[in-house]
Amino acid sequence: MKSRKPWLTWISTWRGRTPSWWPIRGCARRFFSLVTDEYHRTVAVVRRLTGCSELAERFPQFRQRLASRLPTLNQVNRQQIDLLRRYRATRTGKPPEDQLAALLLSINCIAAGVGTTG
Repeated sequence: MKSRKPWLTWISTWRGRTPSWWPIRGCARRFFSLVTDEYHRTVAVVRRLTGCSELAERFPQFRQRLASRLPTLNQVNRQQIDLLRRYRATRTGKPPEDQLAALLLSINCIAAGVGTTG
């Protein structure tokens, strides 16, 4: 039985572990585990309060739109991780402006893709 929709699969599979492409270790791994556990508790409360079995069940158009955009958003997210890694690795003090611009653009891209820009 498939209880989760494709647009929720990515976070559901991370419970207690992190994706192989995400280089976090030690304390960061424990922190990530706390965040994912809190996410699952929040989802449970929202489901109980709304009486829905899935998140955004009352918004099928939003769910369809997000599901169709998720592969692209996941790719941008992976690129964003690389951009952030390069931005943080700059040891010369202030990172180049083009790195900051690319990082900010990736944030805007994800926000626009999810539909949370306004």
